[in-house]
Amino acid sequence: MDSDASDLAKTNLSFIIVPGDTQENYMQLAIDLPDELGKQVLKHPNVQEFVKTAIERLLLEEKALTQSIPPKTKSLIGLMSGSAIDEADYKQHLENKYL
Repeated sequence: MDSDASDLAKTNLSFIIVPGDTQENYMQLAIDLPDELGKQVLKHPNVQEFVKTAIERLLLEEKALTQSIPPKTKSLIGLMSGSAIDEADYKQHLENKYL
């Protein structure tokens, strides 16, 4: 295998996610990870617990980010996306206004 092909090697992890104790609503999830990352995950003695903990942490971080931003500020996120205005324009505006 040449170096380009080895860069594309993937590890596939498949999970069945069952919320709570019921089998009624479940989801099957397959994740393709770069091979090196997949090998690191598979080294853990309890991959299921490792993935569960990782997902819980990510969800908590996401929740903390959304809760820590005031609603008015949150409504401004992405407002200027696609605009040609950049940080240099803003600095020029401040210089013109205050100097």
